[in-house]
Amino acid sequence: MNIALIDKHRIITDTLTSILSEDALVRQINSFTSVEEFMEGLSAIEMPGLIITDFVLPETTGVAKIEKLCALENNCVSVLILSEVTDVYTIKRCMRAGAAGYLSKTTPIAELVEAVQKVQKGELYIGKDLGDKLVRSVFVEEQVYSSLSIREREILSLICEGDATKIISSKLHISIYTVQEHRKNIMRKLKVKRSVDLILLAFQQGFCSFNSMNRS
Repeated sequence: MNIALIDKHRIITDTLTSILSEDALVRQINSFTSVEEFMEGLSAIEMPGLIITDFVLPETTGVAKIEKLCALENNCVSVLILSEVTDVYTIKRCMRAGAAGYLSKTTPIAELVEAVQKVQKGELYIGKDLGDKLVRSVFVEEQVYSSLSIREREILSLICEGDATKIISSKLHISIYTVQEHRKNIMRKLKVKRSVDLILLAFQQGFCSFNSMNRS
């Protein structure tokens, strides 16, 4: 197994190299400080089967970076994120982007090794200290989203697509007043006071996808 480590802190990659090199199945470990450096160095190394990367990196911090790494070799490279960024929103977006696992940098060494082994077997892995946060988040989301009526969900989706009240009214064949009342009810149930906060919350909680924004 070949592994690539991407982290701007050399002490992190050196420590990981020391830990992971003890595994007899690991043939080669290469370290990089950024995704750009990794991409540029690919021609000089064998394609890794596993990439362990931080979420916060120079120049390309964000989910786009994760998607880029996950797409290597026709999605045959596993990406495990090891980061100080552990909010539920970021974890969900990274996993949706194709990451095979997510760990915090406070993860014990034994669990890191376990995560690497499971990811290499094709399993998904979420750090034990992060699992409870995700479960609670999903539970709250389901409670909130289930409180919306079918019509309210339709309107919320159209709002996220960028449709104005008049356009929503036309698409759903209901009056502008009815759309406005539904919008008020949605905002009350989701406990937000501004439309921009409504849209942001909808994307953060997964009520609407980022693809809907791209269609607008």
